[in-house]
Amino acid sequence: MKTNILLLSDANNVHTYKWATFFRDNNFKVGIISMLPAEIEGVQIYQLKSKTYAKRKNNLEYNRFKVFFEMLPQIKKIIYQIKPEILHAHFVSSYGLFGALTNYHPYFLSAWGYDTITFPDKNFLNKTIVKFALSKADKIFATSRFLAEKTNRFTKKNIIITPFGVNIDKFSPIKEKRSKKEKFIWGTIKALYPKYGIRYLIEAAKIINEKIPNWELIIAGEGSEKETLINLAKKYNIETKIKFLGKIPHETVPETIKQMDVFVVPSIWECESFGVAAVEASACGIPVIASRIGGLPEVVVNNKTGFLVTPKSAQEIANKILYFYNNPLEKEKMGSEARKFVVDNYEWKKNAQIMLDIYKEVIK
Repeated sequence: MKTNILLLSDANNVHTYKWATFFRDNNFKVGIISMLPAEIEGVQIYQLKSKTYAKRKNNLEYNRFKVFFEMLPQIKKIIYQIKPEILHAHFVSSYGLFGALTNYHPYFLSAWGYDTITFPDKNFLNKTIVKFALSKADKIFATSRFLAEKTNRFTKKNIIITPFGVNIDKFSPIKEKRSKKEKFIWGTIKALYPKYGIRYLIEAAKIINEKIPNWELIIAGEGSEKETLINLAKKYNIETKIKFLGKIPHETVPETIKQMDVFVVPSIWECESFGVAAVEASACGIPVIASRIGGLPEVVVNNKTGFLVTPKSAQEIANKILYFYNNPLEKEKMGSEARKFVVDNYEWKKNAQIMLDIYKEVIK
């Protein structure tokens, strides 16, 4: 007998997909109520309709009250028709509020980052929304200790850590090492917005270009800053050594990472709650250089699986990349330690099992 689990979450998000398919594969009947369209085999998607939301400028900023007024009746109708054994909302300030307003139980709520780090500090109303949503939850989850601490500012309830783990079979080390004669490659995979600090990666490349001859920088992602970044590379006369791949399909991410000697996460965003890309690179046996910000220090062990650097410091990024270039054996050692660290702490099935055990316990 299958069990009804209903998620309130963006169905087109890769993390929602991973949760939904995991529970589907563990004999749960899964449905998703989503503001955005998607198709997931074996999972029922209920897309909400709202004229206000359709006119939004981005997925974080919109008139919540108008959207809630238009969507809440749809959500209540779906929930009370299905009567799921667990209702689980992801993202406190949007779907979390939806779930809280339905007054349905058992009700689970997962914080993702912006929703409890930045959103509630903008004004009193936002803080009230977050407190209310959390107050209605029977269980609360966060992806990192950092995010749990930020979320606990608004609730005294226990918060369970459920990391966004990775598939260690899909994200695995390459079997054959590249020849030392080939160029040294580093890069990142991230949306091209100012908050992710990609410009500091290009500024670091300018410094490195004066030190070593054969190198390449890979930047995968799309965003509003792309043209600015391309022009910056041209300004420094290094555009021929930088590959802008654009947005790549998630299934090609492992092979893209495996081209690199070093993976860099130069984020300057305080809402960087976990750092999935850093974990994926580590799983591939690639050492990571990451900003000392948000939850990134939890997934990069400084001087062991990679290096932590000061946000906005192109010089520090360049210094660490040059260290790996000049110390190939140390690079391999840190890469091996990074792989081991992920296997021990962030293997997807182990992380997802935490949630699965809680689901089974509550249903029982």
